[in-house]
Amino acid sequence: MIVVNKFTGKQVEFGKNKTVANEEDQDSQFQLCYMIFDVLYVKSLKGDEINLMDHQLKDRKAVLRKIIKTKKHQLECVEGRQTTDINIVFRVFDDSVRDN
Repeated sequence: MIVVNKFTGKQVEFGKNKTVANEEDQDSQFQLCYMIFDVLYVKSLKGDEINLMDHQLKDRKAVLRKIIKTKKHQLECVEGRQTTDINIVFRVFDDSVRDN
C-alpha cells in the first residue's frame, strides 16, 4: 500500500499511510493505493478455496489479472520485471528510491 496525490497521481513520501488511512476528510489531496503483485489463494464461484502456491508466478499473475478490476491510483496490479543481472536489480532499486 502506498499513498498517492489524487491530482497528480504521484507517489507521496513513505510514512504517510497511517495518517491518510485515519483521515476523515474526503477532500484530502491524498489517498491510499493498494499495489497487488501476487495471489496465493482464490475462492471459486462455488465458494471453494483454491491454493495457488504450487503454481508458477507467471500463472498466478495471469489469475490476478483475471480476478482484479484495477482502478488507477486506488487498486493496481504490479507487473514486475525478471532479470538474472544483479546490477539491473540495484539500478532499478536505486532509481525507484531516487524518484520517490
